Amino acid sequence: MRLTENLYLVGSGLTGMMLTDSWDCNCYVADLGDYRILFDCGAGVKTELITEEMERDGISLGEKDWLFLTHCHLDHVGGAYDLQKAFGVRIAVPAGEKPILTLGDEVESGLKAAKRAGYYPDEFHITPCASDRSLNDREIWKAKKGRLEVLAVKGHSPAGCCYYLEMPEGNVLVTGDQVDADGKISLQVIPGADVLGYAESMEKLQEKEVDILLPGHGRVLLKQGKTAVETAVKRLGALFV
Repeated sequence: MRLTENLYLVGSGLTGMMLTDSWDCNCYVADLGDYRILFDCGAGVKTELITEEMERDGISLGEKDWLFLTHCHLDHVGGAYDLQKAFGVRIAVPAGEKPILTLGDEVESGLKAAKRAGYYPDEFHITPCASDRSLNDREIWKAKKGRLEVLAVKGHSPAGCCYYLEMPEGNVLVTGDQVDADGKISLQVIPGADVLGYAESMEKLQEKEVDILLPGHGRVLLKQGKTAVETAVKRLGALFV
């Protein structure tokens, strides 16, 4: 689903637009001219539905393109191994969560806790997958159609990242599960949960001027994206979450 000239929604499950498998998070493609970046890749149940959605939009992934992960929870990284094997796409992962992807770590990813709580079926797992790049805070990527800045964040997972892009259509923030379009945060009883870290990270995101907000679940904001960040900061500043 084409959102703007260079942005696409290519995956979304039950908590979003139901474009692909019901377990999938929202997955986006940004065409930066020199290469494309796929942000997150769903739960890995039916990864082919994501590639089929890209085909309908007339885009594809190859060895020059990248998969950027916001954090290593199953619904965001489950398709990484399949995409790497099928298309040779390069994988960039938040530096602090690289071992989760490399080992398929069910404890640190929160998957074990989610299974215990009855959220995921016992047969679900993260297939161990090698990464090509570890992403660090404030790292800059430049391309023909834009500039990307890595923003390390805490609170939802042990050491995730949001991605801030300056593109022809405006300033874009890919948030993963850090904040949704309504300014809601996602604080779970799993490894990496950190209320104070969450508050600090949201204040960091508030420094950015955001037009387009692309969250990991739910609807997108194609205008006034910063309102969601400001709402989350206000809520976290009210002492009680």
